Order: sequence, then structure tokens, then C-alpha cells
Amino acid sequence: NGGSTKAFIGTAYRIGGLSIGVNAGFLFGNQNINTERSFRNDSIFYFNSQQQNNTYYSRFSLDGGIQYKLKLSKNNNLRIGATGFMGGNMNATQDRLRQTFIFNSSNGVDSLDVAERSTGNPGIITIPSGYSTGLQLEGGAGQWMIGAEYETINWNEYRFFGKEDNVANASLL
Repeated sequence: NGGSTKAFIGTAYRIGGLSIGVNAGFLFGNQNINTERSFRNDSIFYFNSQQQNNTYYSRFSLDGGIQYKLKLSKNNNLRIGATGFMGGNMNATQDRLRQTFIFNSSNGVDSLDVAERSTGNPGIITIPSGYSTGLQLEGGAGQWMIGAEYETINWNEYRFFGKEDNVANASLL
């Protein structure tokens, strides 16, 4: 459960065939992970267990791009561009609950033994950086276009509260 939201403002400037743009924004959101283990056994009784992690995060962000339009002939153009975004650290807090419980008569949960209940635990989430490059050929005064793009994201930089995750760098052509 959870999600991210990014509010941003951007601007661009063009000089001849060269365009440069930048976006500044604020990224924020939450992630809620709840794991319950319930055992149904007719001969041995086990208590149910629950682990909850609610993480809240935010940071300012900056990304930009550049594009150049090269006129090949009267009706044909070649556009070459690149974009990039910076990774880095994002402030986060986490609420944690570890407990055993039973289901009550109204299908709610009654705590039996709380092993950990903590709120506002500070941490850092390191998000990856990445970039993309592309080119596009336009012909017939904009009647047809063909292009290609390459994108890469450095997921090996990702950390969640200092711990590595089982992710790998990603590239797309």
C-alpha cells in the first residue's frame, strides 16, 4: 500500500535549435507493508503474528534536459536530446509494530504480546539516478517521424534505511 506524489515546476529556454529545460519539484509519499501470519491447526494452537511498517518520505528533486534540432533540408530535421535526473538521499520516518494477536468476535484484532511499537524512527532512502538519450528523424515537413531512445536507471544505488535491495540496474532501448 502507499504511493508517491511529485509536485514540480519547470521551465525551458531556446536559442536557435538548442533547447534547455529544467524541473524542480518536491517528491513525497508513503509505503505501508503489513504482514500477518495465521496458523490453522486442529491439534496444536499457535498465536498469530503481525508486522507493520509504515514509512513516510520526502525530498526536493531536480531534473533537466537538452535538445538540439538540426535542419537537414527544407522538409527534414534531426532532433537529438538527453534528459537526466539526480539520485540521492531522501529523508524518511518509519512506524513499526511487531505483535502476536488473536481475532476477536467482530473480526478485529486484539493484541496479546507487543514485541515492538515505535513511531518516527528516522532513516534515509537512497534513490537512483538515471538518464536517457534519443534521436528523431522528421521528414515531409512533419508528416512522418522515426526515432530511438535509450534509458538507464542505476538501481544499484538504491538503499532503504541503509539496506540494499535485490534490484539491478535497468536499461531500455
